[in-house]
Amino acid sequence: MSMERSKYRGNGRMDRIASTARRIIDYCSAWVARPCSTGPAVGIPKIGDGRTGADGKEQIYHPRTVTTFPTPQRVSRRPEWLAKIEQIDAHLSQILHQTYIALEADAFILASVGLRTAFDRTTEILKLDPGHTLEQKVALLKDKGYIGETEAAILSVVTDAGNAAAHRGWSPGAAEFRVLLIALEQFIERTVIQGTTALGIAQHIPPRHPRPKRAFSGAK
Repeated sequence: MSMERSKYRGNGRMDRIASTARRIIDYCSAWVARPCSTGPAVGIPKIGDGRTGADGKEQIYHPRTVTTFPTPQRVSRRPEWLAKIEQIDAHLSQILHQTYIALEADAFILASVGLRTAFDRTTEILKLDPGHTLEQKVALLKDKGYIGETEAAILSVVTDAGNAAAHRGWSPGAAEFRVLLIALEQFIERTVIQGTTALGIAQHIPPRHPRPKRAFSGAK
């Protein structure tokens, strides 16, 4: 009698386990089949969102947060007169701004090409024929009195460096580029910025008074 009672008791326990397992399976199946917009069921922690995969089957998507950090901002050494260039010549201003952006990214090849292009545009502002070569433009600047012997030699190096960067992929070092940049900045500031300012001042200078004619007394 005790054995049969134990047997029935054991069968009842297995039935309860099986019934509980079925309820768990039904509950989980209903949870997976729920649309994502309804949110997780009460008491069930949200592990991921349900999404349909490429094969059309339901998949669990586990969202994650990716944090990105911007590139550290560098201190830019741009001349104070750069803002004035925009009012004088927008094209030259654009060339210079892009040259400084390349410099700040350590893209010295592009920055060197920018120096050459900026020099070329400056000569056009100074009314030099754009058909001349860069070497001829340096010589013409010297002949017209814009630059002296030493500055002509320095600007020749600037143009040669730009040509080497554009056609042969040559890249100067940071210190070398800084020397070339300073040389071009001084040239632009003196010929374009200061020259334009001086011409503006000249327009406000009153003209000289005409000299009176001398009276000559002739012998009769």
